[in-house]
Amino acid sequence: MGAGAGWLGLALMLPNRTALLEEDDARLKPDQIMNRYARGILAGLRSLGLDCFYPGRDAITFEHREIAMCSFETDPSGAMLFESMLAMNRGMEETVHDLERIDPEGALPFQMYTSESATNLAGELHREVEFDELAEALAAGYQSLLGETRARELTTSETAEATSRGRALVSSGWLNDRMRTAHPSAACKKSRLTAQLGAIEAEVALDSDGTIAAATISGDFIANSSAIAELENELRGKRFDLGAVSRAVTKTFAREENYFLGAGDLSNLVSLIAGVI
Repeated sequence: MGAGAGWLGLALMLPNRTALLEEDDARLKPDQIMNRYARGILAGLRSLGLDCFYPGRDAITFEHREIAMCSFETDPSGAMLFESMLAMNRGMEETVHDLERIDPEGALPFQMYTSESATNLAGELHREVEFDELAEALAAGYQSLLGETRARELTTSETAEATSRGRALVSSGWLNDRMRTAHPSAACKKSRLTAQLGAIEAEVALDSDGTIAAATISGDFIANSSAIAELENELRGKRFDLGAVSRAVTKTFAREENYFLGAGDLSNLVSLIAGVI
């Protein structure tokens, strides 16, 4: 995703996945959640003159070109974070230059965009769009769908707390957490799958007896972090074969609160981890 100057970030923080939806939507599947919460963005962009579309997965498009990216996460309590990054006067085709600065060795796979597959608001509206104008349009878009909203400024203590937590995150090295090898002395098997949202990678460290010492799943997918941690833990100590991996994946995602989107059928995830793709 793109971030920083030229982008607007939007976040909805909710006590559960269906908190702002109609009662009839309570049984929505995880892959339907994004469709519902993207509608406020579409309404806001429509008010500015752009008839955008959510075709599914993680993209919002205008005339088949990506203008925003979205995703969501849930924690063990069921609380949900829905996020979207909208291209104001920079587009997805420019994010590769940002990536060169934070990942100069090219460890992270990246989908290349062009002017034919990505766009931005300023280019389509033929004028600069100010942050406040876009923010107000999005707020109004959600208000039209959800009812009354109330605006307020962050308090001084909230701003200070956000700054403190941000610095703590940077110090923790969270950005590289998915790329660490837990057992550097063990034999490692790495696999990569080109999937619906980009690339998904699995790294499996093997003990001398052929069992899994550690596993790391990373890349372009949408899943609750607790499910990934649960799967990685479930794989530990198991035989490195298709049957054992399949049982671990099935056990993890049989739980209703867990989800993994972006790989298609879960058998693709099994094949990736087992290294048989």
